[in-house]
Amino acid sequence: MSQPHRKDFLVPLLTVISDAIAIEAAFLFSYWLRFYSPLTEYLPVELGVPPLDAYVYGSLVVIPAWLLLFNSRSMYHPRRVVYFSDEFFAVARLVFFGMLMVMSAAFFYRAFSYSRLVFALLGISSAALIAAVRTPE
Repeated sequence: MSQPHRKDFLVPLLTVISDAIAIEAAFLFSYWLRFYSPLTEYLPVELGVPPLDAYVYGSLVVIPAWLLLFNSRSMYHPRRVVYFSDEFFAVARLVFFGMLMVMSAAFFYRAFSYSRLVFALLGISSAALIAAVRTPE
């Protein structure tokens, strides 16, 4: 009886961790870009800057949901060998579905109003960051 390769456990675990970090970084980057970057000169913040902790708490719900979504599509299979273009489009598709989940949940969560522009920036930046951390080289 052969033992499973250590790599069969370690690679998916590291991929899950890097995806979680990339999603959190995308949240923080999107928040910064919308409320503190030079972009505010072109798209002024009219209703004030919302607290960062609301977005961080939101990310704590989004990250596990997206990781489960990615897992459901076998994105954490230990012996996946794919080209960057295939990986990018798979990630982009899953981020799109994940963003639909996030926007739906935000619509029903009336205690706080999330910025739609942050969501748009989140979709773009999370797809780019997740694909980037998954690039083998």
